[in-house]
Amino acid sequence: MVLEKYGFKDIYEGTLYPLLSRMEKKNLISCRIGKSPLGPKRKYYSITEDGQKYYEDFKSVFQEMTINTNKIINAKEL
Repeated sequence: MVLEKYGFKDIYEGTLYPLLSRMEKKNLISCRIGKSPLGPKRKYYSITEDGQKYYEDFKSVFQEMTINTNKIINAKEL
């Protein structure tokens, strides 16, 4: 799985596919079913325009949260 190379070793299909389903219902991603060179048909996901906007907003909020968290971690006194 591609996520493993980024350090996500404990993510399983039972975790990932419900998340993808929720994202599809919110129009953040779209799904198409296509042929697979390795057997049965597969689902292929793409980010939508709404999903790209959500991602940019999320990334901004997450970066700010990371900066503030690091300030707390590196503080001499609390």
